[in-house]
Amino acid sequence: MLQKVVSLIAVVVSGILVAGCLGTGPIRGDLFADRFNAGQYVNHAAGFKLHLPPGWSAYTHFDDMPPDIKPLARDTRSYGSEIAMVAISRNQLMGMRVLMEDTDVPLQEYFRLIKEINQVDIANDMGYRVTRLGNVDSIRWIMDSVQDGVMVRYLEYQLHLNQFNVRITFWTPEKLYSTYSSHFEEIAGSFQRIY
Repeated sequence: MLQKVVSLIAVVVSGILVAGCLGTGPIRGDLFADRFNAGQYVNHAAGFKLHLPPGWSAYTHFDDMPPDIKPLARDTRSYGSEIAMVAISRNQLMGMRVLMEDTDVPLQEYFRLIKEINQVDIANDMGYRVTRLGNVDSIRWIMDSVQDGVMVRYLEYQLHLNQFNVRITFWTPEKLYSTYSSHFEEIAGSFQRIY
């Protein structure tokens, strides 16, 4: 099971929920200035930070991403989006990513577009709700998708910060979601807007 989940990492990063909203705007290298240090992810472009638990590996720049993720990051860019950060837990059973678009689309409209674009890949839509992430309005959405023969559950937060649409997505095999969802909520709960 573990080996199959490890092989899913690249598939999941590129699979459901990578399709961007709008394919507009130039691709400008690492478009969104960010960093990961000592468990803290800081996204300077959108103005927020998150804390990851010890043992997570995170990649914030294209040049540093594992070779199997780079082609997927390029594909994501072709949609007008960028994987600003991808992270994997020590046990490699949990993953997350931050996807950003310089689209400035209102939150509800953005959610509707993303859901529509990804509808073909969604096996089970568990629903969404409008909530707050830190002090920012967000949409919290849970859905399942089959990736490489494994049912994967996603928890995604969508936000509108400055002119950016941001998607913070967590994933694990569906049958492990009840075990790991508290870890996802802990990371999401560390969200802080810095400007």
